[in-house]
Amino acid sequence: MSEHEQQTSRPGPGRGCFRALFSGMGLSALSVALVFLLLEGVLRMSQPHGDRPFDGTVYAVHAPPELISAFTWDGQGNSLAHVRSSNPVLVYEMRPGVRLNDFISINSHGFRDGEYAQEKPADVFRICVIGDSVTFGWWQRLEETYPKVLEGLLAARAGKGPRYEVLNMGVGGYNAEQEAELFASRVLRFQPDLLLVQYCENDHMIGQDAGLWRHFTRSGSRAWDWISLRALQIRKMAAGGILRPAYERIARVAGEHGIPVAAVIFHPCEPRRSGAVTRVAEMCAGLGFTVVDLWLLNERPDLKETFADFIHPTVLGHRIAAEEILRRLDESGLLGGPPAGDSGGAPAGSVL
Repeated sequence: MSEHEQQTSRPGPGRGCFRALFSGMGLSALSVALVFLLLEGVLRMSQPHGDRPFDGTVYAVHAPPELISAFTWDGQGNSLAHVRSSNPVLVYEMRPGVRLNDFISINSHGFRDGEYAQEKPADVFRICVIGDSVTFGWWQRLEETYPKVLEGLLAARAGKGPRYEVLNMGVGGYNAEQEAELFASRVLRFQPDLLLVQYCENDHMIGQDAGLWRHFTRSGSRAWDWISLRALQIRKMAAGGILRPAYERIARVAGEHGIPVAAVIFHPCEPRRSGAVTRVAEMCAGLGFTVVDLWLLNERPDLKETFADFIHPTVLGHRIAAEEILRRLDESGLLGGPPAGDSGGAPAGSVL
């Protein structure tokens, strides 16, 4: 065989490299698949009921038993209480125009309140309140939630002045990012003169809503859902987390529309003040929000008087919160008139 024939009959180095490359890729793909299947198996064994939809029992602990039926899911994955949102940032919404039990009903706009026209009457000073289940009030009648107690306190004032409306637009389970999106996409339509943003200590987290976020975003694979959630959390952390960007967005949008903002800070049911919550209050003040610190709810000798559980206030807690919010808003001059009393008021962006 000639030298030329020997050279052409040998496999070229490129062919061997490609063979090794494809072999390595195959092994890598097989390894990934095996790890994925192992994770799927571990999650299914460690969470034997993880494929069950959220059933609402967490919200129904202190409520009448009939409230549990509000969380029975239909074939489209919706319940009497919640429906999938067409807005991917909101993920889910309250079902409009439904009555859940004898004391919880949702208006035509998807909020737990009476019917309000989006166009605000000329003689009305409108306060919109956004937040989570602390604001929504699963275990209180509507008039017992702090937004409506505040509305009643304002209505009881003597003398001339605007007529006040306080709209409870809280949605149980929402985090700060969902609240910011709700404000920008829906609350603005109601032409608020003042926005109250309720803070809860899990507002910087994804999926801390008793299973609602998981229910409305899940696929058929628990491993895929687990990986997707962790990837999303990493992306959010790399972008500065959830809370600060969300509150910065609220500040920016509110500023564009000339709407003052007050942050209503609820502390966890603990006898000690949380440094993390204090830093949130300082951040809000730095964004120009008037900060209403509700630490006084934690100063009761028996915290069961003001908290139904770790974070949700009792009827008394809601009333104390409303009275304190009114006092602080008066001091800050945010209620469409001169502050009550002869105080000069506190500037926006201060922790009152």
